[in-house]
Amino acid sequence: SLAWLAGYRLENGLEFGVGPTFSYNPDQSETTSSITVAGGATVPFGDLYVPVNLAVGIAEGGPRITALLGWIVG
Repeated sequence: SLAWLAGYRLENGLEFGVGPTFSYNPDQSETTSSITVAGGATVPFGDLYVPVNLAVGIAEGGPRITALLGWIVG
């Protein structure tokens, strides 16, 4: 799968995004598309920032849920 989200981060760290997702199923030689929405927050810990987000792909066959966690230094 490949997803591309365009989003916005507020000054208080809250962030929201939305964009398309494309998935390829090699068993059926089929490509499908869906929309993904995401939301979360970036939490500061001194010079370390930790983004925590939840993304939901709204697709045929049911939703696909992803939790994202990372870090930004500086």
